[in-house]
Amino acid sequence: MGGGGGGVTQDFAGSLVSMNTAVDQWNDYKNRYLPYQNKLIGTIGDPAMLAADQGFARNSVAQAFGTQAGAQQRNLERLGVAMTPDQQTASDQTLGLAAAAQTVAGLNSAAQHTKESDMALMGAGMGSLRSTINQGGM
Repeated sequence: MGGGGGGVTQDFAGSLVSMNTAVDQWNDYKNRYLPYQNKLIGTIGDPAMLAADQGFARNSVAQAFGTQAGAQQRNLERLGVAMTPDQQTASDQTLGLAAAAQTVAGLNSAAQHTKESDMALMGAGMGSLRSTINQGGM
């Protein structure tokens, strides 16, 4: 009384469905997520990212101190006060030293920000990427 062959065919059919599902999921991952993952991985340790952050810091400091120098000059003119050449030189040096210190602080902050961004991408960045893609972003 043979009769055991039907179970094997059903088991094979179930395995085939599971295999096809796994293949479909893998293909979906390769087509939907892998290109973005590779793009993000390519930014880790990228000197261009650090240079962009540092350029932003330099520009921000330069703009802030340029504005401050102009404001100081306008305040002096408004009060009818003029600096002597020695006072102007001392003021320029003080402002220059402060700008240099703030530039260094900004560059250090930019480097730290870039490093933290890289660590976030390596650690858990893909979770937020996946939700962004699923919601129709990127």
